[in-house]
Amino acid sequence: MPLHIDYRPETLDEVIGNNGIKKKLKTIFGRESKDYPHSYLFSGFSGCGKTTFSRIIKDLVGCEEEDFIEMGPPYGVNDAKEIIRTMNFLPSGNSRIYLIDEFHRCSKDFQDAMLKPMEDAPNHVYFIISTNEPQKVIFPIKRRCSSFEVEKLSIKHLEELINKILDDEGIDDIPDTAIAKIANESDGCPGMALVILDQVIDLSPDEIEDAIKNLSISEDPEVIDLCRALAKKAEWKDITKILKGLKKDPEGVRQAIIGYARNCILNSSDLDDTAHFAFIYECFREPNYANGTAGLAFACLEVIEG
Repeated sequence: MPLHIDYRPETLDEVIGNNGIKKKLKTIFGRESKDYPHSYLFSGFSGCGKTTFSRIIKDLVGCEEEDFIEMGPPYGVNDAKEIIRTMNFLPSGNSRIYLIDEFHRCSKDFQDAMLKPMEDAPNHVYFIISTNEPQKVIFPIKRRCSSFEVEKLSIKHLEELINKILDDEGIDDIPDTAIAKIANESDGCPGMALVILDQVIDLSPDEIEDAIKNLSISEDPEVIDLCRALAKKAEWKDITKILKGLKKDPEGVRQAIIGYARNCILNSSDLDDTAHFAFIYECFREPNYANGTAGLAFACLEVIEG
């Protein structure tokens, strides 16, 4: 299994960082009455732990895997109707959870249709909303939720995480400079740190040093060329030529493109330009751990066709 899956924390005590969230959740689930809130909203950057906290709640409320229903966009009224239809079914264990990921992509009709089921959920049903754009969640939904903002990890916490995994794997020959470099390149994202670590963990110390030199994805000439080509909406043949030559981690390239678009927005006074860079962000905002080079290529195509 990839490291970012294999080492996903299973308890609150295993989570590194976000101590405020851990403290609040321990308080909630430490109630003797077991009178827990039934709706939760986790917001924050992609790859920083929203799904991890959701799965920890799953265990805390005694939800079996088959009753942990992960939903993905797009969401319409029919999806809300399906939730309403199934939420009264008794679960295999104590609870059923509906994890509604990327909630910012839900239609307004879906959000409106979810107000009543979230207000009157059966005792065995819990709703968890996950989003990196909480401003797009309507206020009546927010009012029904216990809300938590998941923060990026500090360099110190990322190094702590990497060292813990290396200890667990019985590896002690990765230089401290390499660990520091991985932490710096991860932009506060533990998922990204573990993806990078996965690429070098089986190499010899000398090979690791060479590989680490290539981790500055945002400074890579080919990545910069791709960013510039997307910015000016180059011809697709030019984009594919760059993509075929890219050897960098696709998730790292995605984050580099988002960073480039952000810098362009901050340095532009032309609203037409900023709208295009906002569209680039929209096309690349979802993590690319699972889809790899294919996901990167289709996101590029979406920008060019848009």
